[in-house]
Amino acid sequence: MKRKINAWIFLLVCICVTVSACSNKKDEEEVEDVKKENPFFAFEADNGIIDVPENPQKIVVLSTPYVGYLLQLGIHPVAVPKLAFENPYFKGMLEGTEAVSSDALEEIMMLEPDLIIAEISDESIEDLQGVAPTVAFDWDKRNYLQKMMALGHLVRKEKEAEAWLAKWEEKVTINKDIVQKFIGNKTISIMQQTANGVNVYGNQAGHGGEVIYDALELKAPQLVQHNIIDRVPLLEVPIESIPHYAGDYIYLSTSADANNNPVQNSTIWMNLPAVKNNRVFLLDERTASFSDPITLDKMMDKIVKDLTQSQ
Repeated sequence: MKRKINAWIFLLVCICVTVSACSNKKDEEEVEDVKKENPFFAFEADNGIIDVPENPQKIVVLSTPYVGYLLQLGIHPVAVPKLAFENPYFKGMLEGTEAVSSDALEEIMMLEPDLIIAEISDESIEDLQGVAPTVAFDWDKRNYLQKMMALGHLVRKEKEAEAWLAKWEEKVTINKDIVQKFIGNKTISIMQQTANGVNVYGNQAGHGGEVIYDALELKAPQLVQHNIIDRVPLLEVPIESIPHYAGDYIYLSTSADANNNPVQNSTIWMNLPAVKNNRVFLLDERTASFSDPITLDKMMDKIVKDLTQSQ
């Protein structure tokens, strides 16, 4: 009797092991099927090596400057920061896209993203990783051309990125020769009004700097070159020091209430050669801080038109 019971127990154990093995095999096969449908690859981000999907379908972008790069690559994000909707150059490109911020974790989870793109300084990265693979970039680590290639690689749109770079290089070559014939050795400054002076920009912080100084290779005043372009993205300058940073031409980023700003109403500003010679061009604050391919392309057209029709 005891032997029969042991035999039955042995038989039951064998059945359980077999069922468990089959179940595990089925689970493994299902996982492999998912991987085949949505394969991953290791992407070297600034927050480490991240396994990201080969063909992401729902991308949440939490850093505004990267939105235009993805749009240029033909990617339609499911959510972006609210500020991106204010760029008129993106008109019609963000229909159906949600406005979201990195601290709205529940809203992001409801979107069920398969990829999240953020800035390295975002304090929510660790929490976001629990929602979907989160790739963080250090904005200051790459110029705009390198950003395009990095994002193209991330979303597997390398050919599209290379195509834009080739088209941009051709546009730069044509326009650089045209503008330099008009401008010669004259200098250009880029400024944004503040409460007590101006921010002066170099070639790394939008406001047309990438176009003016990098692409068209136009000259900056000596102090702009030495104190800003060679050192920092931008520098705040008080009203009394503006003449030292003012070029023969000035691009000024302004808001709707610019006429009430003390800078433009000051005697110092009115006595600048660029102001007297009607060589001050205005930048729309809604687009000035962007330096993505879509915005840069539009800014190039504006800047070339300004500088070639101002003589």
